[in-house]
Amino acid sequence: MKVKEDRLVSVALIHHGWNNSNFGVQMLSSCSVETLEKASVLSGVRLCITAINSQLPSAMDVDTRTISLKVTANPFKGLFKWLRAVRVMREFDLVVDTSEGDGFAGIYGNKRFYWQMFLRAAAIAAGCKVILAPQTFGPLDGRVQRWVFGRTISRCALVAARGPLSRQIALSCAPQSDVLLVPDLGFTLKTDYSARLAPSDSLRVGLNVSGLLWGASTQSSYHVPGYRETVYLLLDELLAIPGLEIHLASHVGESEPEVASSELSDWVVSSELAARYPQVHLEPLQPSPEKAKGLVSSFDFFIGSRMHACISAAASGTPLACIVYGHKFEDVFDWLGLHVAVELGAGREARCVRAVMSLLSERSVQSDALLELMTQVTKGHATYMRALGDLMGSCSK
Repeated sequence: MKVKEDRLVSVALIHHGWNNSNFGVQMLSSCSVETLEKASVLSGVRLCITAINSQLPSAMDVDTRTISLKVTANPFKGLFKWLRAVRVMREFDLVVDTSEGDGFAGIYGNKRFYWQMFLRAAAIAAGCKVILAPQTFGPLDGRVQRWVFGRTISRCALVAARGPLSRQIALSCAPQSDVLLVPDLGFTLKTDYSARLAPSDSLRVGLNVSGLLWGASTQSSYHVPGYRETVYLLLDELLAIPGLEIHLASHVGESEPEVASSELSDWVVSSELAARYPQVHLEPLQPSPEKAKGLVSSFDFFIGSRMHACISAAASGTPLACIVYGHKFEDVFDWLGLHVAVELGAGREARCVRAVMSLLSERSVQSDALLELMTQVTKGHATYMRALGDLMGSCSK
């Protein structure tokens, strides 16, 4: 379809993050832009994309720029900054918000929930058509969060949940809203196979250990009892299998010394585990999620605690087990026909490890489910792109 030069749609991206050390956030950001590009071709419009508070990658086929809109906790400065944000948002036809995948989740505390509302509310107040890209909704912490969430999505032009439970939570807070059910956009991330390991006769198992869960204190809202004990027990079981290689693969974190104390870093935790278990292979921290996906595709089986590391495995056709800490994993995978979530919890360490080992021994049965999953992903993303295209078309008239 030939694009007319006068059919220009201005799009702002909020809560996208290519400079985020979490590959999951980077995956969502890149796949969000790629989906917008495809939708613009379908609708016959040209996009001008602006990233708010994040630097867009240089290699893009659309007009791009970056704007900084800082958030502050000071109520007086905050009001002026918010009014400026409203004024800036009036430049845009569409505002696309990934919420970093799960910004509407009380599990991360009130600060993150309400700070993300700053730009979202500014876009709504400016009269923009706000799009909540496929993401997890909930669990929400109390009536105030539910009220804020309900009021927000009822004012959005397009809302997409990446699982049926998230959709149910959204509709319970805003019954009149139309909430699409769309698979996570990260399933379509491109793969850079340059990080793929050389062929081996050994059974290769990739293990992603979450720095978030490992370093969480008992006072943290995302504390999961028994996680460290489960990892230790799992490594002991895996190392007892002859001919099996364990490869520690990080999906969040930096290897620089100044970040080494971060409780979020998978790389830091993996380095500690490699020192404790010299038999395991510590894989280098990859420079991009595309390369990380290429590494994951090397494994015969993958065990992950970061959701987008598990999504990379599933999209690569790698059988997997997800060690989970909330409804997010089941919400993303189960409705697509892949039942690989293993629930953590105090006193469940041995049961969790047995479930993972069972999935490992029966990994061949996942082949058909993984193929069907990607078929459902393609269909779901096509529905989302059509909805995006309709909105773009309405903006360019």
